[in-house]
Amino acid sequence: MTGLDDEGVLRKREIVKRALQKHQEAIQSKDTRRILAAVGGAELVAMTGAMLQAHEKNVAVVVGGYISTCSALIAARMKPSITESFFLSSVSTEQGHLIGIKAVQ
Repeated sequence: MTGLDDEGVLRKREIVKRALQKHQEAIQSKDTRRILAAVGGAELVAMTGAMLQAHEKNVAVVVGGYISTCSALIAARMKPSITESFFLSSVSTEQGHLIGIKAVQ
C-alpha cells in the first residue's frame, strides 16, 4: 500500500473490513452497479463512466495504474466488450494490480 506506514496500513485494512461487512448484502448480490454504489468512491464511478462512454464513442482507453485498472475491471463486468478499447500501460507495485490486469484481459 503505497505511502503508508504500518499503522496506516492497519487503519486502512480495518476501514475496508468494516465497509465489506456493512455492505455485505450488496456485495453478495454480484450486481456490479450496486457494489460500485456501495463501496466505490467517486473517482471509481467517474473513471468507470468515462471508460464506458469512450468505448461507446469508439475511443481508445489507456489504463495505467492500480485505480484505473480497478475502474477498467468494473467497466468490463458491466460491458465485457469494452476490453477491446483498453490499452494496459503499466504494472504498479500494489499487490492487487497484477491480479486486476489479468482479470481485465
